[in-house]
Amino acid sequence: MRAGVDELVARLVGSALERDLDRLAGASSPTAWLAHSQGLSRRRAAELVSQGKAISDRVETTRRAWAAGDVTTEQAVVIAGAIHRLGPDVEQAASLRAEAHLIQLAPHYCHEDFQRLAHRIVEVVDPDAVDRKLGVLLQADEKRALEATVFRACRGVDGIGSFSGKCPNANLDMLTTALEAIAAPRRGNGEGTDPDTGPLTYAQRMGQAFAELIEHLPVDKLPQHGVANACIVVTITLDQLQSGLGETVLDTGTAISTGQARRLACNANLIPVVLDGDSRILDHGTGKRLFDRHQRVALGVRDRGCVFPGCNRPPSWTEAHHITPWSHGGPTDLANGCLLCGFHHRLIHQ
Repeated sequence: MRAGVDELVARLVGSALERDLDRLAGASSPTAWLAHSQGLSRRRAAELVSQGKAISDRVETTRRAWAAGDVTTEQAVVIAGAIHRLGPDVEQAASLRAEAHLIQLAPHYCHEDFQRLAHRIVEVVDPDAVDRKLGVLLQADEKRALEATVFRACRGVDGIGSFSGKCPNANLDMLTTALEAIAAPRRGNGEGTDPDTGPLTYAQRMGQAFAELIEHLPVDKLPQHGVANACIVVTITLDQLQSGLGETVLDTGTAISTGQARRLACNANLIPVVLDGDSRILDHGTGKRLFDRHQRVALGVRDRGCVFPGCNRPPSWTEAHHITPWSHGGPTDLANGCLLCGFHHRLIHQ
């Protein structure tokens, strides 16, 4: 029953994508449109978009098996991906043979083993040219892996953020190697142990290594875009800055302790916005066509990203927009400015 419902939902999503409903709604992507219109998390919306794209006439046999519950949703996606991976030059008869072979194997293997079998389905299609075709397929896989690379993150109300994503295996190996170098416990210096809870697990050590890696990124070497070079803006009062007590707020909306803000300022690229007693941010004037860097910082603190309904792109992805156009006499000040991501900025001007 679950497989049948999943197949129906995937077919509906695929039909919506064929009709360009996301573009007609002014959404920046199918995932953004599905998440906003259906009240889904972006992660779940991305899964449904992926399943919707897997449905095609080429894997009609798999679709029917999925709808009937003969294969699970995960197995159907694996089979569809393997068949599409063969390329359009494979004869239809050979493609159908490979598809039927995978459907027959699916119930007898765990998910990981089934993925490996599907990855080498070329051996069923053309066993005499396996090495040559595997080389070509691997090159195509590397290109596809780069195109499919994504990163998703969500701040938690309990102060613990979560993230997920995809990247090429080679890049994952590079990241893992770097984290293991930071996380490796060294004898005699206390690393690998938490003073309150005792020894850390491998996952905890890798997680703390990841946080340390982020804090020590050479942000001055990163491409400049948006407010400044990969910077975070922290809003803080003069009293807090001097005492180190209380709560401060980043331009992303995240609240952190003042002590944490002062610590991060030693390593990370933080821009302080120091407020007076009335919590006012200085307006930087009206005599210019473009918003300057300081006004961009203030807009980022106020708008916290793209203001278009349903868009959650952060300040670093946005551009400053004149609400009343400059050509119509609109001033370049904070009251006449707002942040829009590149997609919605173009959409507004259209």
